[in-house]
Amino acid sequence: MAQSSTNATVVLHGAAELQKSLQKFSKSMRNRVLRPALNAAATPVVSRIKQLVPRKSGRGTLADRTTGALRKSIGKRVWSGKGSKAVSIFAYVGPLSDTKYHVRFKEPSAKSSGVRMPTKYAHLVEFGTARMQPKPFMRPGWMQTRAKANSIMTAKVRKGIERVAASVAQKKALGKGQKIIRARV
Repeated sequence: MAQSSTNATVVLHGAAELQKSLQKFSKSMRNRVLRPALNAAATPVVSRIKQLVPRKSGRGTLADRTTGALRKSIGKRVWSGKGSKAVSIFAYVGPLSDTKYHVRFKEPSAKSSGVRMPTKYAHLVEFGTARMQPKPFMRPGWMQTRAKANSIMTAKVRKGIERVAASVAQKKALGKGQKIIRARV
């Protein structure tokens, strides 16, 4: 059985300057910039991985039937690192652990219904087993969309920093004790 772990790291050019710029802001403001940027960057990766999940395989025996549970379970989670002074925002893209699918097949048999938990078998589909060839979908999905994800993240971070800097400048211009009132006209 082939089993492995795949980690991907996105490197932003100008990360030192970005780190210095973000250190000027509070932790909550950094989260308001980076979390949405990482969330937006993960969206095309999720879409591409869902497209690459293998569909029906083989002759249609009970073991070969596809329920769509693996495809439906692919999603993303974004969270912030705790207790660190450095900016740490993480994203997970893959089958989500809280997804369970109740499945019922049309033909009655001993295994005509059950619960599918894609996190239990996604790695077996990706890397294969002694009896099954690998059908990679996670790695190719990431490789095909990483440039797009990087450009989305860079653009969102740039916009976010400009937005936060403008907000900080506006607050300083008003002085202490005064609030900014935003009204739509």
